[in-house]
Amino acid sequence: MGAEIGATTSVFPYNHRMRTYLEKTGRGEIAAVADEYKDLLVPDEGCEYDQIIELNLDELRPHINGPFTPDLAHPVSEVGAVAKKNGWPLEVKVGED
Repeated sequence: MGAEIGATTSVFPYNHRMRTYLEKTGRGEIAAVADEYKDLLVPDEGCEYDQIIELNLDELRPHINGPFTPDLAHPVSEVGAVAKKNGWPLEVKVGED
């Protein structure tokens, strides 16, 4: 998310939800290491931010980025029409080695 708003770095504090996510996505070993260092994976006590951006996730619409450039995003609901209009390939494929 940071790059989308022009930030050069983003930090997401480690918490129980992140641990659950890591476990559910097959990265339990990483969660175990993060648990060991969780006191280092949070904001410094008393820290202040120069800007806070709050997002209402209920208002977000899924987008697909590209093709050809990551900053060219289209709502999923419109990507078929945009692809036809621009003559882009309509077949969806998975990249292979």
